[in-house]
Amino acid sequence: GMIRAYGDVNVGQNLSYTKPTGNNQFRGEIVTFGGQSSIAIGDIVYLNTAGNWAKAQANSGTTSKSLLGVALGSTAAAGILLRGFVRSINPFSNSISAGLPFYLSTGTAGDAQTSVPTTAGHVARILGYGTGVSAEMYFCPDNTFVEIA
Repeated sequence: GMIRAYGDVNVGQNLSYTKPTGNNQFRGEIVTFGGQSSIAIGDIVYLNTAGNWAKAQANSGTTSKSLLGVALGSTAAAGILLRGFVRSINPFSNSISAGLPFYLSTGTAGDAQTSVPTTAGHVARILGYGTGVSAEMYFCPDNTFVEIA
């Protein structure tokens, strides 16, 4: 017989994520590789050269320029969200309006902040954007960064 295709032939291959509806929900691209070093659920983490996930911070060029993720637990096996939606009981220092950016924190390792880092030696790197819900963001860390001179 004759095969007919209607609409998008690749239907079913599109990714679709719903926003979290409660704390400790993470929706998106999640990996489970690597080890870990002192991480906790909701921490912004980086993959170090030893292959371990550790807390990232804007005042460290080493930790702020690497592959970033959000820890889904205290181990890499629990999952590391590379891109997607995050809402955690370990909230970021600042709540944020919908659509506005979060930056890697200069004060607390593993945290995010709403103000752009301005101190010499610190790194300004957007982590993602607020959704309008407290402590919830669309995590999509920028692949580029600016080191403040």
